[in-house]
Amino acid sequence: MTPQNPNFVEATRAALLGQPLAEHLGIHLSDIGAGWFETVLPIQRIHLQHDGIVHGGVLATLADLGLALAAHTLIDVDQRVVTVEFKINYLRAVIGESVRCRADVIRPGRHITASEASLWVSKDGLEVLVAKAIGTIAILS
Repeated sequence: MTPQNPNFVEATRAALLGQPLAEHLGIHLSDIGAGWFETVLPIQRIHLQHDGIVHGGVLATLADLGLALAAHTLIDVDQRVVTVEFKINYLRAVIGESVRCRADVIRPGRHITASEASLWVSKDGLEVLVAKAIGTIAILS
């Protein structure tokens, strides 16, 4: 995949850093490339629900962010991205040290892009797949 913005890494990093919710939750950029985006969230008490597992809303936020910012890596300087819809499947309860989200564009487009995300929990040095998401991202001028 070919990014339209030669400075896509800096632009997409800035898009992440400009989101107060991502900052509040403690989401960090892990890695980035043309058509993909990866974040890590160190699990803290504020991320847990009443049973001590990571809240599904936190995982959905990670997925939504990843889906959109993977698409962001391919857009032009004067464009922006917004999520039209996404679906997430929770595969297992999340208990661990951190969650990694890897999102990839599966079909780029001029106006609509499709992305998918995989979320992995890290515990005791091992990673386990905990959720999958797929979404539609609108490309706006």
